[in-house]
Amino acid sequence: MITSNANYVQPYIDLVENFTNNQIDAGQFEKSFLELFKNDSSEFSEKEYEILNNIFYDVEDFCADSTIRDEEDLDEEQLKTRSKQHLKELNTL
Repeated sequence: MITSNANYVQPYIDLVENFTNNQIDAGQFEKSFLELFKNDSSEFSEKEYEILNNIFYDVEDFCADSTIRDEEDLDEEQLKTRSKQHLKELNTL
């Protein structure tokens, strides 16, 4: 469970949960995560930042268009799988 000193991580948890629970699609998740992360001035712990940065890299690797996706890119299901793992990590902080 999230500790009280990590309240600024909660918007990320909520966003990842919305995506992994199919309340938003990968495109919405990508847009919302990038906007949140790029504009966030919170001082994360090293571990928090590492997890959020890993989500950022996964979002950057996401490619919705299968006609241009290469082996380095992630499709929606791969992004969801990785996001679930990152969510577990965030919830153990």
